[in-house]
Amino acid sequence: MDAFIQLWQAGGPMLWVLALMSIIGAFCFLERLLYLRKCTVARASFTSGLFNLVEKGRLLEALTVCQENPGPIPPVMRAGLLKFKESSDRIAASMREAALLQVPLLERRISTLNWIAKMAPLVGLLGTTIPLVDAFLAMSAEGPYSSSDLFIGQVGEALITTAAGLLLALMAMSSWYWVDGKVRALLQEMELAAAELIEFRLKMELNPEPERVARSE
Repeated sequence: MDAFIQLWQAGGPMLWVLALMSIIGAFCFLERLLYLRKCTVARASFTSGLFNLVEKGRLLEALTVCQENPGPIPPVMRAGLLKFKESSDRIAASMREAALLQVPLLERRISTLNWIAKMAPLVGLLGTTIPLVDAFLAMSAEGPYSSSDLFIGQVGEALITTAAGLLLALMAMSSWYWVDGKVRALLQEMELAAAELIEFRLKMELNPEPERVARSE
């Protein structure tokens, strides 16, 4: 603990900036982690359950299931089911509009992680440059008899901020890649679910069953 306190004190003012950036990055990552975990839905079982309800003429119940489940897939499916008795093009357009509303919710705060990953090395480099400039100015002022202890201390501060900036950048970039991968996976699942609904609607058009159509009406 004492060694950590010494390193912190030797890190200089830019270390506080990096610490603030790390807190913001940790908050963004944890918030996205919890949100994306809540949004995860087993697409195959969810869509098959909806299609089973629609086949039985229980369209209202299928809409209720979509409204009660979280994540990006249920709202998209609900938008398609609301237009289910219309043409496939109208269904696709409705789901496309609903999907566009879900994308910003999924990508929220991801850009902050990317920004931290790009800015952390620059902040660390700035924290490296400032103490080195101060050391050279101090040694120039003292002349040829200046002590090397001052320069060594400033170099230590510079190395600490450089290492902290690189470490923060590594963590932020890793978090960004993980969150971005999860978002892309959810977007793909959303597209697959929409395609399955269109395919299901086309199959019902090609193979209508009188009893089912009567129940749905």
